[in-house]
Amino acid sequence: MTELPCASDQRLTTTRAHFGLSQREAAHLLGTTQTRINHAEIGRRPLPYAADQRLRALHALVLAAPAGPPAPTPDEADDLGPAIGRLADCRYAAARLAHRLAQVLPARAAPARQRLGAATAVPAALAPAADPLPPQRLGAQQAQWALLLSQARQELLGTSGRAPTLLAQARLAGLRAEAAVLAAALEA
Repeated sequence: MTELPCASDQRLTTTRAHFGLSQREAAHLLGTTQTRINHAEIGRRPLPYAADQRLRALHALVLAAPAGPPAPTPDEADDLGPAIGRLADCRYAAARLAHRLAQVLPARAAPARQRLGAATAVPAALAPAADPLPPQRLGAQQAQWALLLSQARQELLGTSGRAPTLLAQARLAGLRAEAAVLAAALEA
């Protein structure tokens, strides 16, 4: 015996959307299975009588709900702790980052730039013609200078140069913007 098709149950779809329920959650609330919920939504089979009665009661709540977004619940309105904590975190991180940009990064970048600026002059200055170093010591001195230049390049490229400074400025702007939005929302 084949079943006759039935209309999809828009009440079920509307009620699930209103309360943010999955088919499984709706099935538990209505006392039926997820398969029956699915079949009712696509119009394959109607809900069992008891489930339909529960759906009518829930759907009446949907119809009685005021239009627009719901007001915050009392628990939600009172629990601003996470937002206040995040605001404090943003302000603290922004202050640290501003200090890093104003003081730490320039102080670290200056010697690195000085080393790189003197890359060719230092070896000549360290090897006076009147008292030349033995070849082994000269090689060690040149290797040490090459290492210092490499460290200076790494410092500028990875920590305190132009690109890292720009990225830190972007993070700072983001933290300040987030703090401003949180502060305005908490004052409202």
